[in-house]
Amino acid sequence: MGVSVHIQRVDGREGDLPATDISTSIEMFNSIPWKEEMSQWETVPEEESELRRPLFQLFDDCGHTLHITAYSDQLIALAYNFPSASSPFGENEEGYIGTNQYPRTEIDNLFECFFTSNTKSMLSLLEKYPTLIHPEEP
Repeated sequence: MGVSVHIQRVDGREGDLPATDISTSIEMFNSIPWKEEMSQWETVPEEESELRRPLFQLFDDCGHTLHITAYSDQLIALAYNFPSASSPFGENEEGYIGTNQYPRTEIDNLFECFFTSNTKSMLSLLEKYPTLIHPEEP
C-alpha cells in the first residue's frame, strides 16, 4: 500500500511527496518549524484562517487520510478520515474522528497505525484522547 504526503504552510508554500515511508514522514513532520508556523497563523485574518492553516497530511491508497496541525510543543490537533460502509447497499462515506489533545510524544504510534491502515487500532488509540467528533463504525 502506498502513502503520500502533502504539506501546507501558512505563507502559501505547499509540497507533495507522492510516495513515502513511516520514517521519512516522521522526519518531515518533525522538521517543520511548527512554533513559527502557528505564530504566523495567529496573525491571519479569521476569514482566511482555515485556508492558511499549517497542515501535514498523509493519504493512503485505501482512502484513509490524516490531517495534523502541531499547535503546541506538547499537543497536536488531528483529523483522521476513513472509509466506512454507510448503508446495506454498499455505498461508502467518510468516517471521521478528530482530537486537539493528542500528545506529540506519541506521534510514532499515530503514524504506525496510519501506515498499517489499521482503522481499528487507530480508533482504539484515539479513543484515549477527547474527540471532536465521534466516529462512524467502520
